[in-house]
Amino acid sequence: MKIFIDFDDVSFNTGKFVLDLKKVFAKHGIDEKIFAQSYLDYPIRNKNGSLKKYDVYHHIDILENKIKVDVTNLRKDVDRLISGAKKYLFADVYDFVSFCGKSNVYVVSYGDTQLQFDKMIHSGLPENVKNVLISDDLKSKGVAEIIGKDRIKKSEAMYFLDDRIEQLEDVKKKFPRITTILVKRKQGRYNDAMNGFCDFEAGDLERAEKIIKDIDGK
Repeated sequence: MKIFIDFDDVSFNTGKFVLDLKKVFAKHGIDEKIFAQSYLDYPIRNKNGSLKKYDVYHHIDILENKIKVDVTNLRKDVDRLISGAKKYLFADVYDFVSFCGKSNVYVVSYGDTQLQFDKMIHSGLPENVKNVLISDDLKSKGVAEIIGKDRIKKSEAMYFLDDRIEQLEDVKKKFPRITTILVKRKQGRYNDAMNGFCDFEAGDLERAEKIIKDIDGK
């Protein structure tokens, strides 16, 4: 069994993290309106349909050029927030990884930015899974890379967990034998509905674990 799992909103409470990030900015006189105006539109889509990537460090650079703000102390407070990223991991992540087995879990995340890397490292998740792949490509490319690198057999059961329909659909089209699970947490930032490329829907990883157990007969 091999598990490919998304980071933001599936393993990591990104909505809460962003809320706390806004509080840090507010502490330095950057209210909600100014924050939004300089937020690089994330997660608004680009004209080609792809998601824009948010990087807080670039955001601070933009604010430094637009308004008078003490960016030195802002950066320090942002760094402190990110260094405590472990508290944003959902409580069911460790039990899920334990059930699957550390060597069977691969985190595949979109958004190859310094912020994404720092969030991931400080969350502690990379220490508890087989591998982490952060990319700007569709996650199906990451899945293909891992399957080839680790020589995963066609007969081995594989699962792909994500909160975004376009990612699930793309993976299912390219790897029809992979079981896809749409993870719709109540804390998630999106409300994608199941389509024909989603095999199952789960409200959290505890439910996803039950689905996998039922399929594997465990």
